Amino acid sequence: MRTINEVLVLILDGVPDSQGEVFDKAGLEFRNYVWVTDEFKQGIRNLLGTAFLYLGKDGNLYADITIERDSYGPVTVFPGVGGVVKERVGNVIKRTEIFEIGLHAGPNADLRIPQITVPALLIAENDAPTPGADVAQG
Repeated sequence: MRTINEVLVLILDGVPDSQGEVFDKAGLEFRNYVWVTDEFKQGIRNLLGTAFLYLGKDGNLYADITIERDSYGPVTVFPGVGGVVKERVGNVIKRTEIFEIGLHAGPNADLRIPQITVPALLIAENDAPTPGADVAQG
C-alpha cells in the first residue's frame, strides 16, 4: 500500500480550464472517501485504491491517495475528479458532486494540475502462496 499526500485534484480559483469550464466552489459537494480508478474505467480490475478528499488552505480540492494494487513503477500519472454535474450555467459548473478520482496517462483538463509519481509495489515472490497449497480461511 502506498499513500501520496496532498495531491491537488481540482483548482477552484475561477480561472477556466482548457475546456473553458469553471467550477463554482460554493456548489461543490464531495464525499470524504472516494474510489481511485484507472482512467475512470468501471470494474474491479480498474480499481486502484481510495482517496480522502478535503479543501486545502488555499481553497482548492486535495486528496490523500492510497494505492492498494500491486504495480510496476514508478508510474507518472495525472489526477482528475469524477462525479456528476447537477447544475451548469454556460461554462460555469454551478453545482457538482465529486465521488471518484481517476488517474490518467494524459494531462488534466486544467493544465495547472501537476502530475504525480506512484511508486512501485510488488508482492515479493516468497510472500505469494505456493500453487496447490492449502490457504487458511479466517
